Amino acid sequence: DRMGVEVTRVVDTTDVSLKVVAESSRIQLDWEQIKHFHQFASAAYGYWWYIIQSPLGHCCSLGAYLNCCPALCCCRQKQEMMVEGDGFFHPNLAAIRCQLDVKEEDILMFDNRNRIEEVPFFLVADRSTKSLVVSIRGTLSLHDMLTDLRGEPGKMADESVKGVNVDWHGHQGMVNAARYVYRRLHGMETGRDGGKEGRCGRRDLLGLALATPDYAGYSIVVTGHSLGAGTAAILAFLLRARYRGTKVTCYAYSPPGGLISREAAVESEKFTVSVVVGDDVIPRTSLANIATLSRDIKHVTSQCQLPKFKILGYGCMAACCSTSNTPISGELDRLFPGSGVSSPGDSSTDGSHRELLIEEASSILPTNPDTLSSFPSMYLPGRILHVEDIHSANSFTVSEVHRTAFSEILVSPRMLSDHLPNHLDKVFQPNFANL
Repeated sequence: DRMGVEVTRVVDTTDVSLKVVAESSRIQLDWEQIKHFHQFASAAYGYWWYIIQSPLGHCCSLGAYLNCCPALCCCRQKQEMMVEGDGFFHPNLAAIRCQLDVKEEDILMFDNRNRIEEVPFFLVADRSTKSLVVSIRGTLSLHDMLTDLRGEPGKMADESVKGVNVDWHGHQGMVNAARYVYRRLHGMETGRDGGKEGRCGRRDLLGLALATPDYAGYSIVVTGHSLGAGTAAILAFLLRARYRGTKVTCYAYSPPGGLISREAAVESEKFTVSVVVGDDVIPRTSLANIATLSRDIKHVTSQCQLPKFKILGYGCMAACCSTSNTPISGELDRLFPGSGVSSPGDSSTDGSHRELLIEEASSILPTNPDTLSSFPSMYLPGRILHVEDIHSANSFTVSEVHRTAFSEILVSPRMLSDHLPNHLDKVFQPNFANL
């Protein structure tokens, strides 16, 4: 098929409350395209993340792109390139150019300023795919973390935005971040800094680029990782509403789980692909899932006979050293006899003891159903590809799964490492073969 790899599709036959999007209307899964645009999502992290991957080699390659003498005419950035918040030498812009190997004139905008619900992003013309790419950075600062934490549902748009249903909701922090990027791309006031938007704040850069003969017929691609992926998915709704005659596609890498309402998630299957790797906790994180995990933790710790400091200590040891032969293993056997959750060969992340845990919790601890039901269900966007690591074969499998497959948080030693951008780099290596 067009993906170039074998994809197993896993569907949920219980989700019959919604009209299913016709297969012909859903976005096509093209693995080469997914792999290609991951470069743009990774480049949005700038020089810091780029250098730590290979300090010596990347420092040397970065030097050729630095704006070392901006006072000299020969070294000054061209006026067409709008750069904000990237310091004197433009190191983040240099990292973007180094990673993407694009011409200077094809980088149309780079805004590296970062505040709560204001995320760094760049706009670049990708001539190889004839697309204008908006890449949004993921979480890399305290401001970004505070944006992540505002997870209550909020309307994506009001009645003034035609093409976006007013009943569609999204993660409030990322909805606001998407609106910010949308306004910056089109030269609108963002309501920040007293109306002073900088040098490129009053220019409709995206609209002008689409009208430029050099970019005639180009499509729009929105991409990002983590926070950037969630913001990109919501931004894609807004851009599709504005540019009805232009193809808008979103590639979301490791997006947050509690992102958009069910109706919006179904609609996003037309233009969005989400990629989730392994036990990554972020695509499984939503308000409802956090509440469920909290209840499960309270139940297990209340029944566990080990002191709480030992639970924490041995748990950290298991996470760092992948050690299973600890007193916690014995406690798991006592709490869940016959479930096999503590055996080294049987991962506790497969949900095999889920029913037992819920049954015992409901009989021992008082629960408050209203607490869980007060959180509206929120889901991952688009068609979802789940990439799983096969340790014995040193390869990966790719499956298309239903959005409900991420309805619980898996606690495992890999839940954080699977989310890091460098782990996705391994997935998209050129020698990615045995799938």
